[in-house]
Amino acid sequence: MDEELLTRQQPQSLEAEQAVLGSILIDSRCITDVVGIVKPEDFYLQQNREIYETIYTMFNFSQTIDPVTVLDKLKELGYYHDNSRDYILQLMEITPTAANVARYAAIVQEKSMLRGLNQAATDIQQMVSEEVGTPAEMLESAEKKIYALRKGERGDSLEHIGTTLHKVFDRLTELSQSDSLIPGLSTGLRDLDTRINGLNKSDLLLIAARPAMGKSAFALNIGVNVAKKYKKTVAIFNLEMSREQLAMRLLASEGFVELQKLATGKLSEDEWRARADAVFRRDGRSGERGEWTLRAGMPDRWFVEYGGGMSLKFRMGLTSFKHVGLFPEQAENWEFIFREVRRLGAGARVLNLFAYTGGASLAARAAGAEVTHVDSVKPVVGWARENMEASGLDGVRWIVDDALKFVRREVKRGKTYHGIVLDPPAYGRGADGEKWVLEEHINEMLSLCGELLEPQNGFLVLNLYSMGLSALLARSAVRQLVGACSAEQFGELYFTDPFGKALPLGVYYRCAR
Repeated sequence: MDEELLTRQQPQSLEAEQAVLGSILIDSRCITDVVGIVKPEDFYLQQNREIYETIYTMFNFSQTIDPVTVLDKLKELGYYHDNSRDYILQLMEITPTAANVARYAAIVQEKSMLRGLNQAATDIQQMVSEEVGTPAEMLESAEKKIYALRKGERGDSLEHIGTTLHKVFDRLTELSQSDSLIPGLSTGLRDLDTRINGLNKSDLLLIAARPAMGKSAFALNIGVNVAKKYKKTVAIFNLEMSREQLAMRLLASEGFVELQKLATGKLSEDEWRARADAVFRRDGRSGERGEWTLRAGMPDRWFVEYGGGMSLKFRMGLTSFKHVGLFPEQAENWEFIFREVRRLGAGARVLNLFAYTGGASLAARAAGAEVTHVDSVKPVVGWARENMEASGLDGVRWIVDDALKFVRREVKRGKTYHGIVLDPPAYGRGADGEKWVLEEHINEMLSLCGELLEPQNGFLVLNLYSMGLSALLARSAVRQLVGACSAEQFGELYFTDPFGKALPLGVYYRCAR
């Protein structure tokens, strides 16, 4: 009862705190958007504060962050409780998306500031009522408290030397267990790292030289090295050059291009191509196929990892169709599928049609679903199986068949699925040469999927890449041919480039029952 009363009295948002933690657990990449906004002490609920402090510590030492490693670190730090495992899973389940993590963090920080302001006001009132010191001294003390809040600090900045020493010893223990030769981040210059022990928090480093000696270029190269090697966000402030000039210098350095040529745009097509890691050239006799020209040292296949609470691993490769084996804009769909399967529970059956290399199949399987993967291209199905094994999963049912023919047979068999994923191409060929044209066959496909989809506790995902088909048309088609759903999401799939431009890639429709 007292705890409930305290929760009502103190400014806080437990929902935002849980959403911040859930976002990081779903996609650890978003922690970089959080650490600059909130500190562990900004969390109101003690368990939330302990979990974030654990994640914060792991991030500072570049340790892998996922539900398993966080639970293990909680035990190591003495923060593990009987409900920790269930609470971690709950945080992931109740978080709608990691895309809004910065806003969640801002809410947590704002509530923390309000609590600090409330405490400062209480302290000032008590100080005045008890007449602690002269009016001038009380005014100065009040100003310090408010100023500390403006700086995002706490009023109790004084700390006993014993407490500080314990922190130092903990830091020394962690450094002794680290494989790094320096305590900080490497500048990329070994001799410089030896002199300054790398880049460390609270360090102030000055670079001095006469004008036009390369100070800006030197600092820029250090920043680029830190960003690339440690995946850190680097901020650059320059009073002499504009953003565009700095970006131009960066491009020239990374691309080994003469700055003057780049600044004037006088690079030939061959010069542009020479600086690309891989260039695709279409075959003049075929509008679909072509070949890649690779730069020296560029592999034709490699692996990438995707977190999002799933720990998936995909083999990438340069294909004659220009694809590389993955469409990353589908990550939003993977997360939706993962959450829906977790909601449905054990035994959920998912059908993935036009399944390609299996991103959606693996997301469903990682959540515990019984997955049927259908694609008409046998090598692509083999590729998907390779991705499954690389992700440490098993048990997917592999079908090499024309998707429409397979669905027709499944309807005749009386089969049903709790989830159906449709990612049809605008045009394609089946296993036996069957021609697929989206506009000609999508209505029949959706109608059949309506018969296959469980009327209760089910979900459907539809992607459309054909020009002229909108998300509204997708919604109307599903409503008419599949049936109504209690929850709908639809819109465009797109990427945002570094300049803020949205690059459209297709449309999607998702619904759940």
